[in-house]
Amino acid sequence: MDVKITRVTTPLVLGEGPHWDERTKSLYFVDIDESTIHKYTPETDVHTYAKVGDKEVSIIIPVENEVNKYLITYGCSLATVMWDGVSETVSDLCIVQTLDRYPQIRINDGKTSPSGVLFAGTMFRNFRTDKECPKVGHLYAIEDNNTKTLLNGISISNGLAWSLDEKEFYYIDSLTSEVAGFDYDKKNITISNRRTIFNLKKNNIEGWPDGMTIDTDGNLWIACYLGGQLLKVDPKTGTLLNSVKLNVPCITSIAFGGSNMEDLYVTSARNILSEGALKASPDSGCLFKITGTGSRGMVGVAIKY
Repeated sequence: MDVKITRVTTPLVLGEGPHWDERTKSLYFVDIDESTIHKYTPETDVHTYAKVGDKEVSIIIPVENEVNKYLITYGCSLATVMWDGVSETVSDLCIVQTLDRYPQIRINDGKTSPSGVLFAGTMFRNFRTDKECPKVGHLYAIEDNNTKTLLNGISISNGLAWSLDEKEFYYIDSLTSEVAGFDYDKKNITISNRRTIFNLKKNNIEGWPDGMTIDTDGNLWIACYLGGQLLKVDPKTGTLLNSVKLNVPCITSIAFGGSNMEDLYVTSARNILSEGALKASPDSGCLFKITGTGSRGMVGVAIKY
């Protein structure tokens, strides 16, 4: 790969949740700690953002057939907001559903499946990297306000992806250091037959797996938090095909976008870094665009709400 890495925004505290919206030709993402939603439009090179409230916002997904309406997470709840993509505030914040009422839990990563089912996972809110993380998280599937618990005992619920035929589901619980694979029944929304697709520790790779996406060849792209790189893995064989190193340690998530879906957008964080680490990696927290990977992805799936 002859890749080019470009910084496209100023630093966020905890960038996450990139989602390419084909309708607006824009990338949406969030700053979890700052409770802000963001929009980046490559054609105009314009980055805008809006403050939501005082609770963590970890995902933003456009609502299908609605203008300026988005589904977000808000603490441990799902909510909808109206945002024109320009203003610094949102309107009509409406809590749709609360997934867990335990005050020390919040929603972390989430994504809409190719068939339009929302998957969202939770984690212990006050986790610190130097402490053991309580396994109090869950993975949920939500369709038409009907919620199904797919997994319990999760440390940090993170990356999600589905195989191109939607018969397999790939999932990351970060502190396991692995990408897990499951058989996926999209009709009944069930997962089964858990197996290890790729384990970072066994491959001598630093950091934890975080966000994840899949390309049109069926290969997984995995963000390495505290590892400073992206991994390209063949889930059929568990083979590491390639990697892309960045000059920031805390890479959080990835999504393809752009006019041909060939640009790889990467979010990062700075919230846990020391003053010395920030001096060494001042771009920590920025959104990056990577070109030249030779891969393409799929557009983000809007949510029906």
